[in-house]
Amino acid sequence: MSRQSQILEAASRVIVDFGLNKLTLEMVAKEAGISKGGLLYHFPNKEELITALNVYALEEFKRKINLELVNIKEENGKFLRAYALATINELTESNHILLNSSLLASLANNIEALTLWRKQYEQWELDFNREKVKREDVLTIRFVCDGLWFSSMFHLDVIEKEEAVHLIKYLLGKLEEV
Repeated sequence: MSRQSQILEAASRVIVDFGLNKLTLEMVAKEAGISKGGLLYHFPNKEELITALNVYALEEFKRKINLELVNIKEENGKFLRAYALATINELTESNHILLNSSLLASLANNIEALTLWRKQYEQWELDFNREKVKREDVLTIRFVCDGLWFSSMFHLDVIEKEEAVHLIKYLLGKLEEV
């Protein structure tokens, strides 16, 4: 793991354990086991650290979508399927929930981070619109995935992860019936 990734993971733990309002560069450096100067070498200020958390999370999710795209044979709804399967991966990998919880907590105070997410969602919307899938099905699957993801990140889960995975797979199965 790179030094920057270690710092991002440490920042995530600080946010999850103490909240975004308590996030300081000193706490992150201590959690990462480096000097504050070492942290400042990679991230000159708190805002850049928070932005980097969001960039990292977006890149990781896009990477998961691309991995799923390689394995999907069906052309009908290929991107939508990859998005849903990447969501399953995200929901079941507990090590990423930590990072995602922290990045979402950071969004409320960081316009630059919100802009990153808006731009990515605009791109995903273009990808979904290229699918030969009814708009209602795209929206249903997308918003179920997003809702499950956000619910998991904020620990609002009213269903077990296995049930969430089953729900997404059930909806993907409905695409095959069309």
